[in-house]
Amino acid sequence: MYQPDKIALDHEYVISTFSVEELRAGLECSLRVKRHLERHVRIDSKVRYMNNLDVLNQIIYQYEEALTKYKLAQ
Repeated sequence: MYQPDKIALDHEYVISTFSVEELRAGLECSLRVKRHLERHVRIDSKVRYMNNLDVLNQIIYQYEEALTKYKLAQ
């Protein structure tokens, strides 16, 4: 079963082990994937697109939050 919240929690755990360079690269990659999804969405796949976008937005937020915490710790 599709569980966007579980995916986001798993991802949050994984990125807690990343270096700042890996966080930046992950954020850049996530933003590229989001732009790709936005350009290629079709009407017949709107539900799947919205599910993917929800997960992706949570992941982007996690990267941004982790980078903010890193900057504050400096």
